[in-house]
Amino acid sequence: METWVILAVLGVGFVIFEIFTPSFFMLPAGIAFLATAALSPLLSPTATIGVLAAWLLAVYGVFYRFIWPRMKRSVTPTGASGMVGQVATVTEAISGDAPSGYVKLYGDRWQALSQESFAVGERVVILRTEGNKVVVGRAISV
Repeated sequence: METWVILAVLGVGFVIFEIFTPSFFMLPAGIAFLATAALSPLLSPTATIGVLAAWLLAVYGVFYRFIWPRMKRSVTPTGASGMVGQVATVTEAISGDAPSGYVKLYGDRWQALSQESFAVGERVVILRTEGNKVVVGRAISV
């Protein structure tokens, strides 16, 4: 079997494999193998290996520089970790000496703990979570 056929079959295989594992890791290899297959009838077997290596470096470099950074999505924290730093509204007064107040965030009521006292309607920031309770502090008003 000729070299270009082997390279073309491998290139198509990498591209097909990418369809089933959408990581964009196999696609650059498939592109490099197909580009080398197109040039391999003009090259010696030793030169073909060098050209394949150059294509692999070039295509992965392009993907690394331009494609992969655009694919990264900002991950929005959810659950308890997504609450930290959010501003909530006090729905039941919080006294600094007893954990007996409530705040509302995202339409849910949470029992709140604080060393400070807050009146109903005040805005507080969630500092951290402790189990199913939130620890709050004074929100900075701008």
